Amino acid sequence: MLYASAPSQAAIVAQKDEIARERAKQQTYFVGAEKFLANMGVAASRLCGALELRGPHLPEIMLAESSAWRTVDRHFSGSDKEVVLLSKSDTIGKGQAPSGDNMLFAILAHELGHAFQFSRCFDQGDTSLVGAGGIVRPLRDIELHADYMAGFSLARAEERYGRPEDLLRRFSDTILNLGDFNFRPCLHHGTPAERYTMMMKGYIEAQRSPALGAPDASTLGIALLDGQLSAPQVRSAGDDVCK
Repeated sequence: MLYASAPSQAAIVAQKDEIARERAKQQTYFVGAEKFLANMGVAASRLCGALELRGPHLPEIMLAESSAWRTVDRHFSGSDKEVVLLSKSDTIGKGQAPSGDNMLFAILAHELGHAFQFSRCFDQGDTSLVGAGGIVRPLRDIELHADYMAGFSLARAEERYGRPEDLLRRFSDTILNLGDFNFRPCLHHGTPAERYTMMMKGYIEAQRSPALGAPDASTLGIALLDGQLSAPQVRSAGDDVCK
């Protein structure tokens, strides 16, 4: 969850309560959905490995009644790690369909990009995107950076395990559908073209530089945001960060 200032205690309690309720239901959710569970485990393992999210830094991935896919940082999660919540109604059906493992890669890659951002902040002290009090950049930058890291992690997973035939197409379709033209700073996630471009730049950079690790890829993604994909108009302090 991305917020502009430190969350209220009420918001923290509400999110922790939701996660606790959903955690108790996980076993029930997966009855009859064993193929989905297997596909999700494969996708999560490969992408987390590519993003160097290991051991105590691995996020918890859960299904939820909510229709939204989101990554909850440890301020809200009631845990010492991030929690990725996937819409149960939407994700199980896609995950069990033909090529469902590819769709799960597409869904998880972006959310795990956010988990990477949070882990970098809370575990490595990198506050270039997110700080203890909230986001320190426009929401658009945070989302586009997650798209960049998603592309990077997809390419890294391919190097080791091979490319599913339609993975890039499915992921590109997902990213294009999630872009928006709502340019209010607190709501804008990037246009479809911007999101696709950042995803592909992360993907290509991983292929171009086989030794590049996730932290250095993250730095390159931020440099892109500060350069060729920055908004053309001059920003005044406080214009973009949600208050």
